[in-house]
Amino acid sequence: MLNLLSVRRFMALATVLMVAGLFEAAALDEVHTTNGKVQKGTVTKDTVEGVSLTPEGMAGGGGAVTTPADQVESIVFDVQSQDFQQGMRDMNNGDYASAAQSFQALLADEAQMRGFREVCKPYLAYLVGECLYRAGKHQDASTAFESFMKEYKVSRYVPMAVGNMVDSAIQSGRFEKAKQYLVILEEKGGENKARAFLLGAEMDLVQNNAAGAEAKFKQAAASSSSRETQALARLGLAKVAILKKDNDNAKKMAEQALSSSASPAVVGTAYLIIGDVLF
Repeated sequence: MLNLLSVRRFMALATVLMVAGLFEAAALDEVHTTNGKVQKGTVTKDTVEGVSLTPEGMAGGGGAVTTPADQVESIVFDVQSQDFQQGMRDMNNGDYASAAQSFQALLADEAQMRGFREVCKPYLAYLVGECLYRAGKHQDASTAFESFMKEYKVSRYVPMAVGNMVDSAIQSGRFEKAKQYLVILEEKGGENKARAFLLGAEMDLVQNNAAGAEAKFKQAAASSSSRETQALARLGLAKVAILKKDNDNAKKMAEQALSSSASPAVVGTAYLIIGDVLF
């Protein structure tokens, strides 16, 4: 017979397990889409094909909503783990080295990982590499990303990992390695191919290959339907124009980038370029 004391003991144990990440309560995740909408519920799948979410209040997978991967801006996972939550706090505060340590500690904790939500594991493994990358630990980041991609080949985060690996290789001067990663990213197709052209162009710029960079920036703009990608490509063409001392074209490309995207990254860079040209 379940008396009040038994109920209290059960609730206390459940609370401890939930805090440890070992007791899976109904999660309330958030899927943010590229059109600005937010879907709330439990994410059941997160792959290159798309993200499936059971809306809040619906159990057993009934009424699941699937959003194509290219329409997903981000996911906020509801994960009841102290290490995970601490890692997210550190990451949001810009302390990427500490965040990486928290995520690595969680991955190494077999007890926690046995009860960790399966759909969240690829994201956790990706975050280790992402935080090391942002902390400037490029070699460690590449190692973490490679380990992640071997285990989670169909994860939605694979193209992001490859893109970061390319950038890490470029920043550390490992250009031949960067070329290998670019091939992998280009083979993913779609916007990933356009991103590969953008990164390849940036690598050419670092090596003072203006002609190669110009060709790749044009390929990026032509192969993408994303206004943001097209804007970044035009900013790249503006940088090439400055190298060629063609200030009029640099200003023109920067203004076109502004008309394509109002993201902070594009706006800030565009005005810097325009300012350099004018003054």
